[in-house]
Amino acid sequence: IEPDLCGLIYKTAMVNGDVEVYDTLKKIYETTGLADEKRRAFTALASSSKSSLQQKTLNWALLSGEVRNQDVPTIISAVSNSKNGGEVCWDFFKTNFQAINANFSEGQSFLLGRLVSSCISNLKSLDHVNDVESFFNTNPVPSAARRVQESLEKIRLIAKRRKREIEPLKAYFKKK
Repeated sequence: IEPDLCGLIYKTAMVNGDVEVYDTLKKIYETTGLADEKRRAFTALASSSKSSLQQKTLNWALLSGEVRNQDVPTIISAVSNSKNGGEVCWDFFKTNFQAINANFSEGQSFLLGRLVSSCISNLKSLDHVNDVESFFNTNPVPSAARRVQESLEKIRLIAKRRKREIEPLKAYFKKK
């Protein structure tokens, strides 16, 4: 495969792929010595549209110890950007918060801020805003406080825009 196309091909295969594709990409990640090839493989792994494979990727990236901590936010961001990935990431983060916080709190709190932002920035409703605020009020993460606020503002803007535009879009497509 032409190196410039590898990432696109890997990601396209994974978006519609199954466990076999997932395992193949993970093997590429584990066996290559090239940093760019590792990045292409782990970004593709995170691109699945299947929640079970998204969960598997999150578990691998955040809890297995097999992925370098500096790569984790990129993987989480890719999962969060995939179909329904924002909610999958947020649920996973809440469920595994203690382990994640422990893993990233010692001298790597800047990564925790990036990780939190990656997990919540693709949520889309005001219910999510309330959930995120409630969670971080109960489980404060001082190093991520600014990123939480920025992400909450983004979610609020998306929710307002969706509310404002949903009826005109429905009307437009109804005419077509």
